[in-house]
Amino acid sequence: MSRQRSETRRGFTLVELLVVIAIIAILVSLLLPAVNSAREAARRVQCQNNIRNLALSVLNYESANGKLPPSSEAVQIGSWSIFSANTEENKQMSWLVRVLPFLEEQALHDQIDFGRSIMDQALTGNNTPWYSVDISIAQCPSDAAGGRLYRSSQYTPNIPESTGFAKINYATYVSPEHARCQRVFPGALINKKQSIGKIKDGTSKTIVLAEVRTRDSLDDERGAWAWARPAASLLALDLHSEALGISTSCDRMTPLSTPYSPLRTAEAASQASPPNNPVGAWNADQLQSCNEQDQLESDLLKMPCDNKGFETAAPRSLHNGGVNTAHLDGSVRFITDEVEVALFATLISINDGTALSGSLD
Repeated sequence: MSRQRSETRRGFTLVELLVVIAIIAILVSLLLPAVNSAREAARRVQCQNNIRNLALSVLNYESANGKLPPSSEAVQIGSWSIFSANTEENKQMSWLVRVLPFLEEQALHDQIDFGRSIMDQALTGNNTPWYSVDISIAQCPSDAAGGRLYRSSQYTPNIPESTGFAKINYATYVSPEHARCQRVFPGALINKKQSIGKIKDGTSKTIVLAEVRTRDSLDDERGAWAWARPAASLLALDLHSEALGISTSCDRMTPLSTPYSPLRTAEAASQASPPNNPVGAWNADQLQSCNEQDQLESDLLKMPCDNKGFETAAPRSLHNGGVNTAHLDGSVRFITDEVEVALFATLISINDGTALSGSLD
């Protein structure tokens, strides 16, 4: 007699299946932060390489021309520079426009008519102005600035409606105080070609570039690379000098008559624009246009804006805890959000003569 063995095939129960799914979900949730952290680390390294290459382009310009590139073509009035909208006086070309050939962008540089205002440039064959072109080497992958444009019927007259100023993630520091103070308390790049010999504090101790963030909005000028305006391609810390005090700016001073010395008070620091200046700070990024809706959207992105009648912006990044900066010797340093503001100011000033003390971390 043959004995027939019956076999019963048993599958997963619903409870077991749910347990397996829950375990997989837990493992994925544990793994994702590590993956995201690795991706951000790679993006941060790319951003560091980008800002280093931009600093080297500035140095290569200096080697070829004998002087550093101008930050802008701002009009000089008396002892201080003011940013004029008069296109006959101020062509409004940024520092990056000057160094394009040293970024392997000679073809783009050749399209520029330096005899005309940036607001009055001829279009190319495909009706795309050169200032609308993305400069990929100047875009940090953490921010996704590619394709974002700035255009304003009020502040950028004659710019075709189908175009605008392309945006990048790096800007130059022109002064530790205000942008209009760049002849009185100068940074590395000012509104004229400056000899590198003017950098009295040393090239390794002088910041030339810092990261900035962009917003996908046509009326937000932050990061507009070709336009020489504060908050667009120019930065200033807005920390007043000790000699003048909190209530007085540089407008009555003779250039370089008094070396810059940072005002080390809590009030002065609270009104400055340190890295990633937070929501609620008195000196949010001051833009030409920042209405109530702009403020709401910018606050949500942690890049607050305001419109108090002047223009300024803080260095910003999406890296955790600070921003990358490039120095005039080509080195790159990460400056944390908690940096002492007065110490940061001495790294922007070229002739304060202050020995570095304190922590950048």
